[in-house]
Amino acid sequence: MINGRPLYLSEFFVSLPPCQPFKQRQEKEAARRVGSNDVDLDTASLSQPLFALYEEYALPYDDWCTRLTGDGRYAAEGIPTAEAVGAADLAIDSVQKLLAENRLKAGRYLIYAHETIEASLTLTPVLKVKKMCALKETIPFSVSQAGSSSFAAALLLLDCLHATASDDSIQPSLIVTADRLSPPQPRTFFTQYPKGDAAASCLVLAEPDAWEVLACELSTRAMPQGDPYRWKWADFRAAEQAMLDQLPSSIPQFLLNNQFSLADIALVVPQQHSDAFLAHVRAVLKSEALLYRRKTWSRCNLLGSDCLVSLAEAVSNKRIHRHDLVLLIQAGPLASLGFILLRRVT
Repeated sequence: MINGRPLYLSEFFVSLPPCQPFKQRQEKEAARRVGSNDVDLDTASLSQPLFALYEEYALPYDDWCTRLTGDGRYAAEGIPTAEAVGAADLAIDSVQKLLAENRLKAGRYLIYAHETIEASLTLTPVLKVKKMCALKETIPFSVSQAGSSSFAAALLLLDCLHATASDDSIQPSLIVTADRLSPPQPRTFFTQYPKGDAAASCLVLAEPDAWEVLACELSTRAMPQGDPYRWKWADFRAAEQAMLDQLPSSIPQFLLNNQFSLADIALVVPQQHSDAFLAHVRAVLKSEALLYRRKTWSRCNLLGSDCLVSLAEAVSNKRIHRHDLVLLIQAGPLASLGFILLRRVT
């Protein structure tokens, strides 16, 4: 329940591309960056449209990965990477699975939540999903600028939209989170886990389903360190510590604001953000058993879909039972925190 209205979620359906070792993927993208310098900008921007955007705003990309991740600590990690498809294509695959499983042909709203920029020269991602999934009567929205907490932002938006509708007119809506790193966007950032490509989707309903949403909160803060593309190590450590320092107070306070405590929580599903982030969450919980660490791609950050992929895995592994309270902690990449409290219904 958010703002006094009951809100329920279906099971989550995920879409993940094939896995590649991070070092191999990094070498491919480095070669692609070098290749772009051998041709004129117009030619490069047709195959990789984001190069033009980086050039226009004078954002560095030639030495990005080498400058910020030279220690190679994640070289052997496997990460899901989409070679020939965009984030919208991952979203379409996820939504089609969702619609087929629930025998649904339309929804009231479609919320496309993303963190990365789609390198598309044609349809915007949400309109592409709407078209390819034949959601003719569905009203589309996009949510961004919330970092990896885009699912929390989408839930809050959908709650506001539902609040304007009468009870008898509320139809199921859809949320899909989708992200794909497109060159020259970097997959790594200092000591954070490498970023992978993924999509996840669910239905949002007014009637009971797999999950009941008990509470949702999103917070962001300003970063005094300036442009992250030009950070030094000291800038990164200061920004990271500022986010980590929020956890000991913000997690208990979120639960207290909703008449719960950590003692009520059966499982906490955090963002696979970094070693430091997971260590701080574990310290707040004071219990290893409460913390769910994803088994697949455990040192890979799937951005807006990360907690949802972990949650789907936890359900599949029977780590969650009926009536369990589960806390999702979405975070990052730099200054956002999203808390979602769910109760298992089925």
